[in-house]
Amino acid sequence: MILCCLMFLRLGAQEYRISYDAGQLPELYPQVTVYAEEKKGDRFVAMSSNTYRLHTSEGSLKGQELRFDRELLYRNKGIIHFTIKTKGKEYPAILTLPILDDIRFNLYTDSIKPVLNYWVNVEGVFSNGKILPLDTSFVTITSDQSHMNGMEWVLPSQRDFDKVTFSVVSKNGLPVKKEKTLYLKKHKDPRDAPDYRDKTEQEIIHE
Repeated sequence: MILCCLMFLRLGAQEYRISYDAGQLPELYPQVTVYAEEKKGDRFVAMSSNTYRLHTSEGSLKGQELRFDRELLYRNKGIIHFTIKTKGKEYPAILTLPILDDIRFNLYTDSIKPVLNYWVNVEGVFSNGKILPLDTSFVTITSDQSHMNGMEWVLPSQRDFDKVTFSVVSKNGLPVKKEKTLYLKKHKDPRDAPDYRDKTEQEIIHE
């Protein structure tokens, strides 16, 4: 199992830390499997689950499954405080989870075909370097023309404009606002016609 190693606490010759499985995505989902590790020699080893207990007031623990509140996590800069109880003693420890550092547009096209609604793709850059697509649980998107249905810009039936400016802001207190302007395509694309079909090889050769 790949481990994402986080903060540890040195206690004389003893070291403990809280880890989580790096195959999970706490960047996007408010839950993660956590466990304590103990340093033995020059490496950390996962402790048997019956040799310790974890406690935190900053999330909900059910066994090793931690559910956390994203707003609280962001207010605490990604840190969750724990107590490890083992061998008759209690030790404080912290778990640092990745949080959103920046947001950016990653649009599929550089213009809008005025025949369909337009999906506005937004990505998040997280504190651990991961770049992942975001949804409306993370950001709010607005447009200066027509309106948004979640992440999708709704094409109006009447259009007296030639460009649309999209604005995106984080819902988690990140003081960042990004804008992007796209123009509507003025020339019709024959491939958008309902009866369009690609030419055959023989038709191309004949022409």
